[in-house]
Amino acid sequence: MDYFLYGAPKILPGEALSSWIHRLCQQQGFSMSNLFEILGAKKPKDVDRELFSIWVSNLMQLCRIAPHSFDIPIAVSKAVGKTRPLRQHLRITNNKAPWTAFCPQCLKHDAIPYFRIEWRFRFWESCPRHLIPLFTECPNCKSKLQLDKAILTSIEVLPTLAFCYFCHAELKSGGEDMSLLADDELEVKVHTQRNMMASIVNGYCLVSPLQEKLSLHVMMRLYQTGLLMPASRLDFDRPCQPRQKEVLLRFVRTAQIKLRKRELLHERAGRRRKTFRNNHVAQQSTIEELVRLPNWAYKMR
Repeated sequence: MDYFLYGAPKILPGEALSSWIHRLCQQQGFSMSNLFEILGAKKPKDVDRELFSIWVSNLMQLCRIAPHSFDIPIAVSKAVGKTRPLRQHLRITNNKAPWTAFCPQCLKHDAIPYFRIEWRFRFWESCPRHLIPLFTECPNCKSKLQLDKAILTSIEVLPTLAFCYFCHAELKSGGEDMSLLADDELEVKVHTQRNMMASIVNGYCLVSPLQEKLSLHVMMRLYQTGLLMPASRLDFDRPCQPRQKEVLLRFVRTAQIKLRKRELLHERAGRRRKTFRNNHVAQQSTIEELVRLPNWAYKMR
């Protein structure tokens, strides 16, 4: 890079890269499109998902940010890119625009309000700190917080990310802290959320009694089938006897076998659909070719 952006803000703990870029754009006074023009790259639709491009290294050089600051966003982006079930849990609109949920209590107590990377996922439904459900839209105008444009750079500049960029209402109100009144079911869900997010960052799921690493793909399948949530509390956490360990190991292996068989069936069905489409296209081409032939050609054929 020929020049640098001095004084770029630091990436806060657990901050989504889209959140940091919004704060960077506000500080420097330009839009997200301007930023990617400087980087010499096309602006991605979803910054948190598309981190495999050269623009990431250019961004590090431009802002003089240490590479390790991007470790968690890059790990999450790689996990999303490699695991299809995880992509289905990413919060996007019908038009493929990225958006985020938020905890009003977290934004209220932040010295610098910012969006967490875990808020981008649909399975992250409750705040583990305040034990309240996340908000999925502005309480005032009912709009989703889309992240495909710099929401802090506009004609009327918003003070922080704790404001709705449609109606400019504060997002800090509502959702009182209920941590002292939490029930067991909510604690189970929060515990499962944390296990899943740790697995996404690490790239695998570690079942401590078994000392076995399960792939992120298997973990997502277990979550989708409803097996991960009860197992995480009753079996995976507490110390278990050798007999219980054997039962748990059998449970995990059986789940893996069943899930793999189901995936093979889907793959075979997909191949059959593809073969059918190819044959149909070939048949249509043959029909169109015969239609174009003159009458004397049919006799020769």
